[in-house]
Amino acid sequence: MAGTAGTTLSRRDRKVAATRQSIVDAALSLIAEHGFTATTIEQITERADVGQRTFFRYFPTKESVVYADIEQKWNRAVAVLDDRPIDEPPFLSLRAALDELARLAADDVDSIRLRMRLADEHPALADYHRQLFAVRLGDRFASFVAERLGVDQTTDPRPGMWTALAMASFRIGFEQWVANDLVGDLHRFVDDALAAAGDAIRTTHAGTT
Repeated sequence: MAGTAGTTLSRRDRKVAATRQSIVDAALSLIAEHGFTATTIEQITERADVGQRTFFRYFPTKESVVYADIEQKWNRAVAVLDDRPIDEPPFLSLRAALDELARLAADDVDSIRLRMRLADEHPALADYHRQLFAVRLGDRFASFVAERLGVDQTTDPRPGMWTALAMASFRIGFEQWVANDLVGDLHRFVDDALAAAGDAIRTTHAGTT
């Protein structure tokens, strides 16, 4: 059919996505029932009806299954970033990407509640998530800012500083939402924090030009 080229997944891609999702669903349901520590990879693969080799083809660790869809959300936020106008100030582009991340998070309250409970019970999971957020997503954001500014991020501090400010603002907005027991407009909380950070950057930048 016309207009569908490039938008329809192949049969193999659909099978890969279905297998991956079955592993995630099995893992989260088992962890919800028995806890993170008591749930084994063998149990996950049995419920998902896949072999352990298949499990490790998709996920390196049990922790990575817990946060599998978070990485998918981050990929969507990065896609938003890459689609921003080339002449847009980089911090506004970061704001748009994090706004998308806030929207996706607000649509996934049940999974967030589960991960919050797991992180309380297993601090190592919270550390794993922070590492993913700060390093993987942070590095991607900083590279984007460096590219848009036309600078080397190893010698120019702005990409790292602007990224840290944007991500800290997102975290503040998210923590406000969590403090409200996931009630309220997460997008507004995040956008307010990012807007304040953007104002600070514009003021500082104007004072140096």
